[in-house]
Amino acid sequence: MIIEVYGIAGAGKSTYVIDNSNMVKVKVSLLLKLRVLLRLLTKDLLPFLRLSIRFRDKKRRKIVFFIFYKMNAAELLGDNSKEKMIYDQGPIYNLSRLLYKSTDEEWEKNRHDIDKLLQRMKKVYDETIYLRCPVNIVLHRLHTRSKSHFAKKLDETETKKRLGRWEVSYEFIQEKLNSKVIENY
Repeated sequence: MIIEVYGIAGAGKSTYVIDNSNMVKVKVSLLLKLRVLLRLLTKDLLPFLRLSIRFRDKKRRKIVFFIFYKMNAAELLGDNSKEKMIYDQGPIYNLSRLLYKSTDEEWEKNRHDIDKLLQRMKKVYDETIYLRCPVNIVLHRLHTRSKSHFAKKLDETETKKRLGRWEVSYEFIQEKLNSKVIENY
């Protein structure tokens, strides 16, 4: 069994993973990394190249790579595991990053490929869980962490705008995957 838990920063993903100690957090061994890369080159080369060409900047190309890389890792792990595994920052997280960093025009232009990725994700996971949390609570959590985050560097209005845009990408994904929603306040 493999699941992915997702939500904006500060929504409680790490806490959820810790609280669900009956599940093992996904770890990718060196052998699995090699298998994933081989599979990416054989199974996903064309869809990977198509999206990579459309997103010309280096940061988003890297995100496209991680979507396919982590998707293949999830598929291989899900096929062979008898344990309950939880993926934090898997392909769903990376797809949300791509959507967050894309313009509405780019999002629409790539809708077909995004839908295909989401259909594939739906088949990969036994369950997907979206942790939803109001931005004001998330802001408080982010500011009390020692971890670096853009929310600590920007004014509150800009931070809320960015977190809201990221939340839109997760809401879109949640609707397409029909993920379980947990209101995590």
